[in-house]
Amino acid sequence: VDFHITKLSERLDTLREILAIERKATQ
Repeated sequence: VDFHITKLSERLDTLREILAIERKATQ
C-alpha cells in the first residue's frame, strides 16, 4: 500500500468528520 495515498485518505476522512460537525453546529 502506498503510504502517501493512505495518509491522504486519512486526511479526507478527518475533513469529512469536521465538515459534518460544522454542519450540525450550523443547523
